[in-house]
Amino acid sequence: MESLKEFETALKNLYYKCMMHECVNLEKLPGAGSNRTYYRLTGDNGRTAIGTVCKNLQENQTFVNLSELLGYDNELNVPQIYGTSGSCYLQSDLGDKSLFDYISERDNAGNLSEKAADLIRKTIRMLPDFQWVNHLNNRKYHIEACFDMQFVMWDLNYFKYCFLKPSGIDFDEKRLEYDFRQLADRIIKIQPQVLVMRDFQSRNIMIVDDKKPYVIDFQGALMGPCQYDLVSFLWQVRAGFSPEFREEMIEEYLLRASRYLNIKREQFMSGLNLMVVFRTMQVLGAYGFRGLVEGKPHFLKSLYPAIKQLEQIVAKGLLDDFPYLKQIFCDVSRSDKFRIIQPDTDKLLVRINSFGFRKSGIPTDFSGNGGGFVFDCRALPNPGKYNEYSQLTGMDGDVVKFLEKHDTVKEFLESVFNLANMSVARYMERGFKDLMINFGCTGGQHRSVYCAEKLAQYIGERYDVEIILTHVEQGVVKKIQAGL
Repeated sequence: MESLKEFETALKNLYYKCMMHECVNLEKLPGAGSNRTYYRLTGDNGRTAIGTVCKNLQENQTFVNLSELLGYDNELNVPQIYGTSGSCYLQSDLGDKSLFDYISERDNAGNLSEKAADLIRKTIRMLPDFQWVNHLNNRKYHIEACFDMQFVMWDLNYFKYCFLKPSGIDFDEKRLEYDFRQLADRIIKIQPQVLVMRDFQSRNIMIVDDKKPYVIDFQGALMGPCQYDLVSFLWQVRAGFSPEFREEMIEEYLLRASRYLNIKREQFMSGLNLMVVFRTMQVLGAYGFRGLVEGKPHFLKSLYPAIKQLEQIVAKGLLDDFPYLKQIFCDVSRSDKFRIIQPDTDKLLVRINSFGFRKSGIPTDFSGNGGGFVFDCRALPNPGKYNEYSQLTGMDGDVVKFLEKHDTVKEFLESVFNLANMSVARYMERGFKDLMINFGCTGGQHRSVYCAEKLAQYIGERYDVEIILTHVEQGVVKKIQAGL
């Protein structure tokens, strides 16, 4: 297996072979969610190029072939491939500014700039040119993959195993499988079928000379419904397009696509609505894997707005033909696990949770911050051993009296208070916005609940902060008013 250093050496050699100049600087570029590693190589003449390392050789070959088909044969805006070598290839440097960067530059009211809106229109207008590309039947460019039943079921099960299960959402496997197959059967019948880029969204559109959109991600291309790429772009979670803007861009797309095919609008919109459901589930599966399973902060932050899209899907009736899937979407959108209650001001938000180690487990920090504590209360005296407390919680007076008569409980809380004091004060001093403190016991009913209540009271009496207190196993969420 080749090491990272060997790949970097291979890229430098490839640069010299293609450019006839020595590479004097190799800079690793930030990665996102892909299995590819990118570098910017600079030659002794100042010319730059982007080097890509990917061990999936078939994926590399698809990208190189489609770059030739789209760029050379059809004169579309894609990177130029300078050369390849094993797991590496060298392509033109399109700069550092993506369309997403323009979209993110909004005014105080959250409106897109005229520049961003214009670039989006250009991007949407060129999408049909990519999808109905010429010479695709050439054997060299043959695309094997397509939106068949197996492909769709893979992605639906990805949603189930990488999002639903890690989320702790209860569901009936048989009923969910039935709705999955009903949905998949509808999806594979959507027409027309075209070349689909698969990840056509603003992060994968580079802007050259402040005006020209270039598509940089199409190694996963396959034959599928034309609505897929449009939905990937307009329903991109972090782009935050309004329904009105989406409608405007759909019309732009249909106008351009009419050059290639007479599309019936009603049929097109029916397929588009199914794609909104499917793509949202795909995204939640991907974010679930990267965020819930791998714990990557960027993807955890993106989960909540993706879940808000579920609410919109249900509200628009897009799942009325799939009743159990609709129920699951409702359960997810109502789950306290994903509820991120933002502070009313710029104050520090302290999230205090109680939970059961044998039940929900340690709560996930969806802020992406990762700062705070998990306190194990199982060493404290357990009221749960006694019948008179079995139906009570740590919020009830009798349980409070039981715990407070033990010195070990007082000593435990004093230690907690000291640690919390240091963190809260330091976080406020440095302008941090989120701190999470968790208390766990066996069932999340008595000891952890009591300790969480006490800490919320303690912090609220001493600091001008926002406090959200959640008792996970009781389904209780409280906003605590600070006493200052």
